[in-house]
Amino acid sequence: MRNCLTIAAVCLTSLGGVASAAPVALVNPNFDVAGDLDFVTDTSVTDGVTGYDATLDLFGDFAFYGSNTNGAFFITDSSGNLSGSNLLVRNSSLATAAGDRVAVNPGDTATFTFDAVLENGGPGILAAIDFFDSSGSLIASGLTESVFDLGNQTGIANQQTDLSLSGVAPTGTVSLGVRVEATDGQQTFRVDNFRLDVVPVPEPGSLVLAAAGGLALVSRRRR
Repeated sequence: MRNCLTIAAVCLTSLGGVASAAPVALVNPNFDVAGDLDFVTDTSVTDGVTGYDATLDLFGDFAFYGSNTNGAFFITDSSGNLSGSNLLVRNSSLATAAGDRVAVNPGDTATFTFDAVLENGGPGILAAIDFFDSSGSLIASGLTESVFDLGNQTGIANQQTDLSLSGVAPTGTVSLGVRVEATDGQQTFRVDNFRLDVVPVPEPGSLVLAAAGGLALVSRRRR
């Protein structure tokens, strides 16, 4: 019997390690959709960039956002290649549009990765993973967010790639979105190459089947 329990435990442990991060498609992760607006200053225009909702003027100062197509301001990705269009933001916040959020389950682990350049102002770029319930309400503001300090340099000198943060979906979660925003009224930054990876929580039924399979295997071998 001890052997049976040991093998069952091994099955459970192995199954828990099988789940791995899987890339999840975000809408317009590279900000290269033709027709997107390149310079929005009107606070009533919140959908100028496909897949994202914007909030302008977070700190009572001049604000704008848009899809930057100027090659002089492209971001170099982690492989050293110019990645093309990117999202340009000043004194604003952009978050995954409600209709483009990603379906997840409570207990799933999500990792948001991106590249960025801080052009001027502010201590850093705030990035977040926001979790929503079935009514579309934010479950907990600031549950998974982080400020990435890119230093006080301006321009390409402070470019950083593969910035990332992770969080576990709380009870009641049915979807998530990502968000980037300024932390200062005079701050301007560019971000690009959004990536989202999700590690699903193992389903209880799968764990039970694994344990049963381990016990059945031992039973057959002892006969």
